[in-house]
Amino acid sequence: MKKNKTKNTHYFAGLMAFAVVLVTAIVITSFFNFDTVAEKEPEFEQKIENLMNSGGLNSALWSITVRDKNNKKVYEINSNKLMTPASNLKLVSSAAILNVLGPKYKYKTNIYGKGALKDGIWKGDIYVVGSGDPTISGTEYGGERFYVFRKLTEQLKEYGIEKIEGDLIFNDGLFDRQLIPKGWLWDDLSYYYAVPLSALSFNNNCVDLEVRAKGPVGSRPSISWFPFDTDYVSFVNEQLITNKSFGFDESYQRELGSNTYVLRSNLPRGFVEGESLSVNDPTEFFADTFKKYIESQNILVSGNWLTDHNLKSFNEKYTLLASHKSKPVSELLKRVNKKSDNFYTEQLFKTASAKRYQAQGSTELGIAMVKDLFGKLNVDSDELHLMDGSGLSPNNLISTSQMTEMLIQMKNHKHFDAYEDSLSVAGIDGSLNGRFSRSIIKNKFKGKSGYIEGTRAISGYLTTSKGKKLAVSIITNHFIGKPYTVDRIHKGILETIYRKF
Repeated sequence: MKKNKTKNTHYFAGLMAFAVVLVTAIVITSFFNFDTVAEKEPEFEQKIENLMNSGGLNSALWSITVRDKNNKKVYEINSNKLMTPASNLKLVSSAAILNVLGPKYKYKTNIYGKGALKDGIWKGDIYVVGSGDPTISGTEYGGERFYVFRKLTEQLKEYGIEKIEGDLIFNDGLFDRQLIPKGWLWDDLSYYYAVPLSALSFNNNCVDLEVRAKGPVGSRPSISWFPFDTDYVSFVNEQLITNKSFGFDESYQRELGSNTYVLRSNLPRGFVEGESLSVNDPTEFFADTFKKYIESQNILVSGNWLTDHNLKSFNEKYTLLASHKSKPVSELLKRVNKKSDNFYTEQLFKTASAKRYQAQGSTELGIAMVKDLFGKLNVDSDELHLMDGSGLSPNNLISTSQMTEMLIQMKNHKHFDAYEDSLSVAGIDGSLNGRFSRSIIKNKFKGKSGYIEGTRAISGYLTTSKGKKLAVSIITNHFIGKPYTVDRIHKGILETIYRKF
């Protein structure tokens, strides 16, 4: 008995020693190697939920849809809820534009003459016919804002014209006279991102204001503007130069229905500010500026400038005196999706609708054109509610389910390469450059961001860690706060989807 008792005692002592060693090993391992015994990570769905709850955005409404290459939903939250997409709508509009115009389409602005040339004098009227070209500015021409005007004027001179004894008639009949899409907010209408539209547009339908606070505190800053400090617009300068300790307080407002701008900004002494402000009637702005320009180039005009809003009031059998072609649509769409340019989008939207329906281009026909595309792609458009092409109106409504289905079906479109090439690449260019420069999805996501007050959206194509090609749409509505909070969550959601699939 004594022998057996001793044996058992040794056995239990050894067991206890082993337990102590094991516990010690676990403690040491947990201290030096967090990954080995880290708490089990929550499942994919829980991770997404945790991200959405991480920003303190209690009022926010979230919608997420992820589709695979076979158009199957692999993840969704509120997928069929109608959401305000902001500039994510440009993904839809650009697809419809490309479907109608094709990637090689170029705008052509023509100048016709009714009359005859004799001894350097054109006896008769000159017609400048608009095609909707949004590029008659410096945007596409290295900042040379008069580039197109210069090219047209050079052709008039080459034709031998030194003087025009007649009127300059500016025809913008390709577009309707609904200059502003319905649903745009009135307090946006003074600025470059909410300009009126016209088949004849110059300088993105803006005057470029420069303000210099060079005087003493309490005095008015000096102002100048492009083009020409033209008298087509007028400014009421009620601005003040303040002490340098005060920040810049911007206040520019164009009086509705006019080209009078009331300036009430406060600027710190020494501050220089530039702002592009919308003009009231773009066709008249084009006409006034073009006449002044050609006269500055020594082509005299004895008559007046007039505007003509009829679609076919001029005869194309008149003498073609000058013509300018834009860059192709494939290039212009990069401005739409990479730079999120509202003006380019709406001009292209109306242009494509004019071609599609052989009528005056309009926002309403552009919306019909989108629904045509959805029908062609077999995407349900019954609850699609659009007010414009650019997404500036808060009354636009689309679901992330519709958005992702459109994105998947576009992959089979004959112009998909041009469509994909127009999108921002995460961490590389466009509006997605800075947001993903250090992310694991850098160069793995191509798409479009969107923002208006209370709305942040991101949609596009994601190539996952396993090489899968997914369409993803994330839209957040009704949030209060800074958009960077939502951006952080969107980034986390995209990275989680990237790892999962």
